[in-house]
Amino acid sequence: MRPRIYILLLITTTLVMRTRQIEAQIFEVSAGASTSYGAAGGSLTIHGEQTESVFGGGFIQHRFAAGGSTTRIIPHGTETAGQQQFSMDLPTDVFNTSHMLFGVGAGEKLLLANGQKLNLFAGVLSQEGGTPLFQTVSLAKPLLYGSWIRPIGKSCSSVTNLLFSSKSAALQSIQCHRSPALRYAATIGFGANAPYAAASFELKERRLNVKASYIYAGDTFQRVSTAGDWTPEPVRDNVSVDYKVTSSLTVSGMHQHFLSPASTTSLSQTMAIHSELDSAALQYQSHGVGVGITYLHSSSEEPAQPSLDESNGSDQAGSINFRDTFGRFQWTETLMHTFRSSSAASSILVNGLSVAVNPHIRLTEHANVTSNGTTFSHGGALYTSVSSFELDYEFFYLATQPQHPFQQAMVFDAQVRLPRNLALHASSTIGSTGKPEYTIQLSTLFVRNTTSAQPAARNFLGLNTARGRVVDTAGSPVEGAALMIGSERIYTDSEGYFFFREKHPGSRPLRVLTDEFLAMGNYVTRTAPAQIKTHSGSSDDLVMIVVDHGATPTQTSNLSVSSSSPIGTPQ
Repeated sequence: MRPRIYILLLITTTLVMRTRQIEAQIFEVSAGASTSYGAAGGSLTIHGEQTESVFGGGFIQHRFAAGGSTTRIIPHGTETAGQQQFSMDLPTDVFNTSHMLFGVGAGEKLLLANGQKLNLFAGVLSQEGGTPLFQTVSLAKPLLYGSWIRPIGKSCSSVTNLLFSSKSAALQSIQCHRSPALRYAATIGFGANAPYAAASFELKERRLNVKASYIYAGDTFQRVSTAGDWTPEPVRDNVSVDYKVTSSLTVSGMHQHFLSPASTTSLSQTMAIHSELDSAALQYQSHGVGVGITYLHSSSEEPAQPSLDESNGSDQAGSINFRDTFGRFQWTETLMHTFRSSSAASSILVNGLSVAVNPHIRLTEHANVTSNGTTFSHGGALYTSVSSFELDYEFFYLATQPQHPFQQAMVFDAQVRLPRNLALHASSTIGSTGKPEYTIQLSTLFVRNTTSAQPAARNFLGLNTARGRVVDTAGSPVEGAALMIGSERIYTDSEGYFFFREKHPGSRPLRVLTDEFLAMGNYVTRTAPAQIKTHSGSSDDLVMIVVDHGATPTQTSNLSVSSSSPIGTPQ
């Protein structure tokens, strides 16, 4: 326990020293609780001119945990101290881009000449990345880490990852874009003292979208997802194909492996559920009318908890859905059927009607018909200038629960702006076990000026602020995204957020510098405003920027996530 106390004292001292160097600070304070992580706590973020510091703590599974970090912008990059995370995605990870490495120490991320990117870190491995509410520290073995990305010719690049700890890794990757639509990559080396090899292929054309990968890894090789789950990575293969027959008709198929952790916190010693999913789908959409037919075949290999009996088995399911939109109304019909060799078949008929009463109110009604009778569920949404409320009852297909693959749950999201710059956010989701999970968070932002004999010096940093976030097309945060606001270059933090302030309120041109991202991979801007506005005091407006990870600059097609996929992380 003493090493953890020492490192927390070091982080706290660093934060205090950083804060004292700043004439004015902007603070973000947030606190909340989440059953998804079994956590309750809060965090404090201090924004400076070139520095950002974060410190937080709370309880995870009834155990106290805390952590913190500080980041400073330097010429051509950033330097960090305290707790931090690095992207451990490889170019061959085309189905999942959320692997992370957590450590406590000091590091630098640099953009070198000729488009080269260098990431260096020295410290101690941390087995926990924390929760959305606060960071945590759990010290393990000493750690040295480095990554180097360098272009090779006009269409290829080399990615080197080196990690020295109790289980070392050395991985060399090559990725190439032979045409605007074709991308392929290969990785070879060793991880956790075992051989590792992977290959991937992507083809994105106007009518055809193909994605495939094969990964070989030892049973001891582990990576951490953004939720902080340690899961093994066995031999596996994944492939998905989408073909647009006509402008209205699309045929798709998929074969994927999933590693769905039974708990979203690494403090809980539960096993990951290995599942496999095969699917085929036919989609037709024209003039507001949509028809879809989907077939699913899934299997699971391991129990959710060690105390449960082995639950190997397979499950087959099919669905037919119809949607028609006319005026303010949308009518949907969905028939889902599942059967299993060891149990009786089950069917569900869902009748839905949605109406947009006005731009602020949307109402939904569902009638669900099963062998047990008919049930009715209600939902809707309310949007105002200071709040938004969304409530829906939905059916989910869970490949990790073959005994009960169709489950209904209430999903909601509420955001409310309260007096004194307070913001409340509450939401629910469905975990890999099919149980509802909830998160509630209260946050605020305010400005503090230190006393000074010279008002000009006190206002040097500026009190007019703007906030934003950079995410990829899957909704995951992009760390180290480079932005040019006016004549100032800034970078996003580990959660994808950026912060900008100036002396006078107004609009400034915004450019996304995808060639200067510190994170690994190729990025293309999908959505971003041309200008960003600053406001005096603080503002709850959040500027959203979406980028495509792994795309080429000439691609224009948007990516989508299939709603028929099971809950879990595709590997």
